[in-house]
Amino acid sequence: MEMFDGIDTDKDGKLTEAELEAHRAAMFTAADANGDGMLSADELSAQQLARFSEKLAERTARMIENRDNDGDGSLSLTEVDEGPGQRHFARIDSDNDGAISKAEAESAMDMMGKRKHRKGMMGGADN
Repeated sequence: MEMFDGIDTDKDGKLTEAELEAHRAAMFTAADANGDGMLSADELSAQQLARFSEKLAERTARMIENRDNDGDGSLSLTEVDEGPGQRHFARIDSDNDGAISKAEAESAMDMMGKRKHRKGMMGGADN
């Protein structure tokens, strides 16, 4: 949905087939670095890497914006906060021995994957 506004060139809140085709052609042309009308594996990889880098930069900026309590533009250890392993330690440590075994970690990952799959099936975000 975040790309919608960029594709909707006449800004009428709707996408036509012509707008979608123009967007597809522009994306192809941008990826075709050598201008030969064909996309090589290297050109496709570069296109995907550029998209990933853009998304990562946006995510990183949001993370700093949300967690930078002292406003210095960087995150300290306390601002980074606990990771998911620490937040859910007691639940993941299913045998309550004070440690997470590889089997317990795999089980937690399996359960997380199943939850994401169910959210996706129900129309929820799977972030």
